[in-house]
Amino acid sequence: MTVITMPRPVAVPRRHGKFIAMKGNRRKAINRAATEFEKIAAIQKYIGLFSSEKVAQQILMLTRNKSALVFWSVFAVEWSGCDDAYDFNSDFVERFKRNGPCPSQLRSGFWNSLDDQLVVYRGTSRSRVDGIAWSVDRTVADKFAKGMRGIAVPDPVIATGVVAKADIYFATDDREEAEVLCRPKNIRCAPLTPRKA
Repeated sequence: MTVITMPRPVAVPRRHGKFIAMKGNRRKAINRAATEFEKIAAIQKYIGLFSSEKVAQQILMLTRNKSALVFWSVFAVEWSGCDDAYDFNSDFVERFKRNGPCPSQLRSGFWNSLDDQLVVYRGTSRSRVDGIAWSVDRTVADKFAKGMRGIAVPDPVIATGVVAKADIYFATDDREEAEVLCRPKNIRCAPLTPRKA
C-alpha cells in the first residue's frame, strides 16, 4: 500500500474544525484505497476541498508515486479547475515525461480535432511565456493576457508558436479554452507580441 504524506492542517479558529476534520478523513480514505479506481475517486473528492489556485499542487502531491492511470485520470478531470499553475510547470513536465501522453481513453473529442502541426498562443506575463498551457485560439490567449479570474498579468504579451501534435501531452476544451499542454521546449516561438490595451 502506498502512503501519501500530506501537510498538517494549520491551526484555525474553532468554526473551521469540521472542515479540517473532513480533510483528515479524506486523506485517510486515499491511503486506504485498495484499487486504482478507489484511489482516483478518493483523490478527486479530496481535491474538491481546495481553491483553484491550490489544485495544481494537490494533483502533484496526491498522485506522486501513483500509476499513470491514476495520474492521468485525476489530471484529466481536475486540470480545468487549476488557476495560476505556472510555478509547477517543471513538476508537471516531469510527470508528463514519466507517465507518457494522456491515454487515448481519457482524451476528449477536442484532441481528435487537432492537426498534426498546430499554431498555439499563450497570453501571459512576459516572464511566464515558457509555460506548459497554450491555446489554439488567439482570442483565448488575449483574454489570459488581460487577466482572468482575478489573476493580475503585469507586462502582458501574447506568445505565438508552432508545436507538433505528437509533442502534446494533453488537450482539452473545458471552459472553452481550446488548451494544449506540452513541454515549452517543444514549441517553436515567434517574437512576442505586446498586448494592446
